Amino acid sequence: MNCSWCGDEITQFKDHFAEKWFKETGLCQECQDIIWKVKQNKPLRREIMEIAGIGFLKYTKGYKRGQVGIYKTQVPNMRGTLALELLQRYALITTKPDGEDTAGRQKWLLQSPDELVERVCTIADTMITELEKRDWLVAVPPPDDVE
Repeated sequence: MNCSWCGDEITQFKDHFAEKWFKETGLCQECQDIIWKVKQNKPLRREIMEIAGIGFLKYTKGYKRGQVGIYKTQVPNMRGTLALELLQRYALITTKPDGEDTAGRQKWLLQSPDELVERVCTIADTMITELEKRDWLVAVPPPDDVE
C-alpha cells in the first residue's frame, strides 16, 4: 500500500496508534509525524498529536497507559465565545417582519444564516468594546506566573 499524501510505500509504524490512524487517513508514519507534529513530552510521558484544531494525547506510562485524551488546540477569543453563546440562544428566535397574513396579523420570517451570524458577531463586538471602554475586563496571569 502507498501513503495517500506522499505516495511512498508503507513499511512500518511506530505503534498500534499510528497504524490505526493509517487505517483512517491513509497516511504513512513520516507524513503523520509531519502533519500532526508528533512531540514526545518525557516528564508527562505522553505523545501529543495535533490536527485541525484537535489534539490527541496518547498516554504511554502510568495508570492511563494506552488511553487517549482529546483536547482543543484552538479556541475562540472572548468575542468569539460571546458570539457563539448568542448564536446558541437566539438562532431559532431571531425574526424580522414579513408583512401580514390574511387576518391582518404580523407575519415573521426567520433571519437567514448569514444575517444571523452577522448580527451575533456585531452584538459580540459591540459588547466587548463596551466592556473594554468601561474597563470591566481583568487580565489573568498565565498559570506559570502565579506563585
